[in-house]
Amino acid sequence: MKKIRLGLSATLTGSLSLQGIDSFNGLTLWAEFQNSLGGIYVKEIGSGLPVDLIYLDDKSDPALTKEITAHLINHEEVDLLLGPYSSSLSLACAEVAENSGRVVWNYGGSTDEILGDKYKNTVTLITPASRYLDPYLEFIKDRHDRGPAIAIVYAEDSGFSRQVSGGAIRFCIENNIAHKIYTYRSGTDNFLDIIGKIRVDSINTVIGVGRYEDDLRFAPHLEGFNACLPAAAIDQFHTELGIRSNGFCSISQWEPEMNFIPDFGIDSAVFTELYSNRFGKIPDYVSAQSFNIGVVLSHFIEKLGTINEIRIKEEILNSRFKTFYGDFSGGNSYGGHKTVATQWQDGKKQIIYPSSHATSDYKLP
Repeated sequence: MKKIRLGLSATLTGSLSLQGIDSFNGLTLWAEFQNSLGGIYVKEIGSGLPVDLIYLDDKSDPALTKEITAHLINHEEVDLLLGPYSSSLSLACAEVAENSGRVVWNYGGSTDEILGDKYKNTVTLITPASRYLDPYLEFIKDRHDRGPAIAIVYAEDSGFSRQVSGGAIRFCIENNIAHKIYTYRSGTDNFLDIIGKIRVDSINTVIGVGRYEDDLRFAPHLEGFNACLPAAAIDQFHTELGIRSNGFCSISQWEPEMNFIPDFGIDSAVFTELYSNRFGKIPDYVSAQSFNIGVVLSHFIEKLGTINEIRIKEEILNSRFKTFYGDFSGGNSYGGHKTVATQWQDGKKQIIYPSSHATSDYKLP
């Protein structure tokens, strides 16, 4: 054995490629960084082994993702199987892997469905969709006792949007927060009717959950509202909207300013510097979460002295640890990882909640 071969269906083209490429960049950076350290030391081999990414472009297509996953398992015979970016593609990958008895290391699919018993061989190290908005909702609840009335607007034909908004509805019910629900079909260009109804209902706090392009189309209608959109978590949102992005809140799996002291691996400052030097921009959370899966795998391979994926899986599921990306407590779920609430202020994304990571106070739009 001369290398540790990690296979993945990479989302490099198609409708999901904007964040898919950033996700792939995180993995690429991790592989380069790990190899600069001499690879991963595997005790049962008795030496450090370089890591090699074996990938094919899934073109944002679930059917092609299934084909690629089967190819990686049956023909490439990869040592470890990494998931792709996005919920729909991750589910496609997990289905094939489960039927083949292989473990999927999921860093890019936040759907709650992948956390169920159907996918027992999938290990997820990101916050699930139904818990995405918790820090933003906690923030507005803290500011307004039980919180103001909230409009929850979501794309009814998007599974991710339904799960994220469903989590927000759950939070509102559990905390007695008044809320109203409005839906639309993904791809719509007309949000005037929904905005009109929200104004009639005298609501000024709006949570919008759609696909990235939906959020971009919805954003110009939200001037003057306290607004939270998942799309506002990435720098491309500011690039597209410019000054109009100021005031928008979002949630993020990770930000460069997060000050976790890791139990192993590099900290956020070092990761941000490495990524910026390599790709010429500050990393978004999608790049951090893919780099993080490499950090976790390399640590536990060296700790156990093996690349046996079942042993690695069992060890991780029974461990509690911190990396630069956050706090994890094992378990075949999201391991307790939590998102943070952010806001665009004067062209910069700031963390506004929780206070332990806050870089700025909230500013009214």
